[in-house]
Amino acid sequence: GWLAVTSKGFLAISRESAEPIASTFNELLQKSSNNITRPTDAVRLPDGRMAVSLYGGDIALLDANLAVERLISTSDGLLASNIDRLTVDSDGGLWAMSKSGTHRISLSTTVLFDERAGLLPGLYRFISIHDGMIYAGSYDSLFRLDADGKRFSAIPLPQQSIGGMDSGP
Repeated sequence: GWLAVTSKGFLAISRESAEPIASTFNELLQKSSNNITRPTDAVRLPDGRMAVSLYGGDIALLDANLAVERLISTSDGLLASNIDRLTVDSDGGLWAMSKSGTHRISLSTTVLFDERAGLLPGLYRFISIHDGMIYAGSYDSLFRLDADGKRFSAIPLPQQSIGGMDSGP
């Protein structure tokens, strides 16, 4: 089956049904005292945990039972509390993308990549790894993280939009 995250919490989805799953994460979404309105993305981490980005509420790290372990917020170094996309790289690092910047989170530290690191402002729709190199792309820009892991360099593109990336020939 599948696991889906909705504005009310998690659902277990099979071919015939979608059933709610009880978890402390669901309770977090339903608290009226916070500004969390809806999940924007979710990824399974290599250790079985899950990360869920929340519009207006940062990133929730959940254990394998979907219980909230911690929230990663602007006080942890995120530039924005509206994370749009999440992905995991081959080293197990969590990448969080927002219009304010792109972060690589090792889950013990957070590294911010923004204009100071060579990335133009805007939302990056994907992070891809090919031949050991990390690429960040938006609809009209493509960048590669330099070998030192500190700065992105622009890759010139012909006049066209990028819809996504995957390894190829």
